[in-house]
Amino acid sequence: MKTYIIRLHKNSLSCELAKNAYDAALKHNYNPIYFQAVDGNQGEAFLKANNIKLVANEKTLDWTPGTKGCFVSHWNLWNMCNEQQEPFVILEHDGIPIRELSGNIINEVRDVCHLDAFLPFSSQYNPDSEEYFDVYDKKVRVCDQEGLHRYPSNNFYGSTNGTGSSFRGAYGYMITPQGAKKLIDFVHRHGAYPADRTICEKAAFLQRTNCTYVRYHPFFRSITTQRNFTTRN
Repeated sequence: MKTYIIRLHKNSLSCELAKNAYDAALKHNYNPIYFQAVDGNQGEAFLKANNIKLVANEKTLDWTPGTKGCFVSHWNLWNMCNEQQEPFVILEHDGIPIRELSGNIINEVRDVCHLDAFLPFSSQYNPDSEEYFDVYDKKVRVCDQEGLHRYPSNNFYGSTNGTGSSFRGAYGYMITPQGAKKLIDFVHRHGAYPADRTICEKAAFLQRTNCTYVRYHPFFRSITTQRNFTTRN
């Protein structure tokens, strides 16, 4: 199964992080392939050329050029998955594989499956403290139960009108051709949200692994670091 790592080839940090992801993917037999991300200006042109409408009537949505480019990068991979009729693993440059995916996991994915059992920045600690991230670091090291479960309900992005629950971060997930087509059809019918929010329960059946196979890059140890080094501006 192919694993595509989205990177901005003109951005040195993106390339460095993507190389970390690539090396980890090789180590854990993910068959990695670099995928050229779409930058913001190209994203705007692509959306117009393909008549993709952006949902922009909710306060929680912020369509920066980088967010547009990120969505289009994922969209292009969804189309490839659908056209090639084979499942993909899709990583953003900040997703790091830490375990090999077993055949049992791969065969149980119906539409889309997040490969991290825990979301960084979701503990009881201050999100700007490294102690907050340390909780996540400890959790991802443990794998005492394989298998999948339905992705938990959440309102991470505030209103769930239009999407229902959605992924909280799209740095590492597996998608099937059936799931890819459902996401594409959803966008054509209802418009586009940022990439991780487009992966939603009103579009497809969402699952999550019981232990972490792809973790968030340790470089981003606080919300402040994440914001300071984001490529979505």
